[in-house]
Amino acid sequence: MHAVCFDESGDIRMTNIWESTEKMEEGFVSRLMPVMRKIGIPPPLAEIFTAHNLNVFTATDR
Repeated sequence: MHAVCFDESGDIRMTNIWESTEKMEEGFVSRLMPVMRKIGIPPPLAEIFTAHNLNVFTATDR
């Protein structure tokens, strides 16, 4: 799961939920970081938290 937004100062904020630390390393470190370096985006200041309960709901039309 991946969500990106910008804060009040225009800095990018990203939240990712990965299946495991290994999947995060495989996806983010191995694939996304090289692309970010290539286009000049500095490495993020990351905080890693363990999710204990996650519910995902599909969108509904109103």
